[in-house]
Amino acid sequence: LFPYTTLFRSLSWDGSGSNGKKVPDGSYSAKLDVVFENGTPSSAKTGMFIIDTVAPQIKIQAVSDVFSPNADSRLDTFDVLQSGSEELSWEEFIYDNDGNVMFHKFYENSKPNAKESWNGKDMNGNLAKNGFYKYVITGRDIADNETTASIDRFELKNVYTSAFLTLSEEMMAPKGKAPYD
Repeated sequence: LFPYTTLFRSLSWDGSGSNGKKVPDGSYSAKLDVVFENGTPSSAKTGMFIIDTVAPQIKIQAVSDVFSPNADSRLDTFDVLQSGSEELSWEEFIYDNDGNVMFHKFYENSKPNAKESWNGKDMNGNLAKNGFYKYVITGRDIADNETTASIDRFELKNVYTSAFLTLSEEMMAPKGKAPYD
């Protein structure tokens, strides 16, 4: 048997290039070249790894800060317009004033939905009560960078309006036939 020595050491890299500045986000590999005491060279190379320092990007905007899910075809849903980067995951929540989850959606390997709509129903399909709510979206990338955006206050106002017509007289006559014209 030949004598040998095994060195248990680890190497770490702070993400800086040879110029001392951080390298840009991207895919990299590392290579280690060594020369043993007897002059024999050896090298080892890692597989590809990713440097990702940029958090997911998201922009959101509510179409309106009040909605009324009463089936009158006017502001029946709370709508959020959003644009963002393609990421490992996106998660959306709507909370009531007590912090209860009213709406939840999770999706992977995609951009956030361009438009998200909430119909005013809770997780069990029941119409939520009048009040103020909060919308939150969180994106997470492969390096576990995270970003969150929110619409902190919007109102569900389920008001049914009715119109009433009352006659002032029980009869009516064509024009010029006073007093009932």
